[in-house]
Amino acid sequence: SATLRARLALARQFFEELEGVVLTTFTLGGTFLEDQALPALLGVDATARAARSAELHERLATTPVTVFFDPAARPKLSGRYRFVARPVPLRGRFFHPKLVVLAGVDADATSWVYIAASSANLTLSGWGRNAEGIAETWIHTPRQQAWGALRAFLTWVQTHADLGETPDRADAVTRIRTVLDRMPDRNRFNSD
Repeated sequence: SATLRARLALARQFFEELEGVVLTTFTLGGTFLEDQALPALLGVDATARAARSAELHERLATTPVTVFFDPAARPKLSGRYRFVARPVPLRGRFFHPKLVVLAGVDADATSWVYIAASSANLTLSGWGRNAEGIAETWIHTPRQQAWGALRAFLTWVQTHADLGETPDRADAVTRIRTVLDRMPDRNRFNSD
């Protein structure tokens, strides 16, 4: 059986150009995110530490990443990499979804959004050691129920994690919304 990390790296390979990444978690392992999750999701292939770091910086310069997490599990992040980490405070409740959202285009310039919902936190245990569940889907048309559900969730999470910033065209949530909005109103592709 493959790890969650391996499954997500395989999904990443489908994209010719990755335009935005949104991750949600309760517990955020900062070292794991920076050393393993981001390289897997952004297609970083280098194995030497310095080359891996340089390639990750290069990918983050063109592909924005936003990570939403519960403020009760405040992560320790190194500050070495350019991505956004935002707490989602909820009075009397925990922020508990564990999602991976990748958006971009395939080799034919068709817009796609990949969503994985799992039981795994953004930690080494969640992505490699524990037995975790995962469900995934691909969105390519507004006719899919997942299209509207994802758009509503992105609006909700951005509102609840608002720190007074003005979203711009370069942030991950806006980029994913842009990919969703440019999808043509077509029937779903068949499984081929």
